[in-house]
Amino acid sequence: QFGAATVAAPAMATSAPAVLGCRAHGRRSLVLRRVQKETPNRWRLFFACRAAGCNFFEWADGGFPRCKCAGPAPPAAVLRVSKKEAFGGRWFFSCRGGKGGGTPAAAAGAAASCNFFEWAQPSQLQPLDGLLNPLT
Repeated sequence: QFGAATVAAPAMATSAPAVLGCRAHGRRSLVLRRVQKETPNRWRLFFACRAAGCNFFEWADGGFPRCKCAGPAPPAAVLRVSKKEAFGGRWFFSCRGGKGGGTPAAAAGAAASCNFFEWAQPSQLQPLDGLLNPLT
């Protein structure tokens, strides 16, 4: 579904985000969302507050591994859920570029992908605990 993937050793990740929640409404008011618009941030996860009128925002991918794309600062890999019968429901990281990705090259139809793949570890999913579901 996401093209040929090469299995990689765990990539360097930035430090895991210390999700404290909305300063006004706390962690219980958080919701996890994914950027859907055709922008360089497409597919990234972020925290928002569900309270009316609150504008709390924080990227949720600070602890995610970086893909192997060329450049001075490779983007954080995208968290996806497997739909294959053998691994159904298991979370993994993949490159945002290429097929199904959200980079400008992908939007233009180019196959700009490093084919990064890594199964998500429980410690990487822990900051998203209780907020993550396959429809996110």
